[in-house]
Amino acid sequence: MTMGHIDCSDARPLVPSYLDGELSEAQAGPLRRHLLDCQACRAGAQSGKNLRRWFAQSEPVAVPRDFASRVARLAFQGGEVVTAPAISDFELVPAAPPLARPAARKQDETRILNFVLRLTVAAALVALLASVAIRNMSRPSTAELRADDRPTMSLDQAVERLKLINEQAATTPVSAPHDRQP
Repeated sequence: MTMGHIDCSDARPLVPSYLDGELSEAQAGPLRRHLLDCQACRAGAQSGKNLRRWFAQSEPVAVPRDFASRVARLAFQGGEVVTAPAISDFELVPAAPPLARPAARKQDETRILNFVLRLTVAAALVALLASVAIRNMSRPSTAELRADDRPTMSLDQAVERLKLINEQAATTPVSAPHDRQP
């Protein structure tokens, strides 16, 4: 990188620091000139700038003064909100931490969760055992797989059997078809 002029390979790593305002003027000036000249780096910087907007801190939200207590009361009563608060009831307040649950309720939830987990494990084991049993039931019970129940024969036995069939066929007279007469 020369003083006053930088290329894309030097500019890309500087863009995040530039967007955060962390560069000195000596570093930011050449980067700004490069961004004006280079459309690809300018597009990358704009993309980074757009991404940072998603993570910008928001302004405090106006909520009614007794909002949390009313919501909690209605939640425990199971009721519905029927009146809207007046504008004067609103003030800027920081977000409240989540409400802590009573210890007894946490224990109940933990017990229920443990029960559901154990039930899930038991169901998985039953499904596994059932699949193994079904698989074993559908297998043949013998070690030899045959299409019929006849005993198997060796190659030599098959050749002898074919010779016998051929000899019988040679000695058996072939009958001539009968002529049909109307």
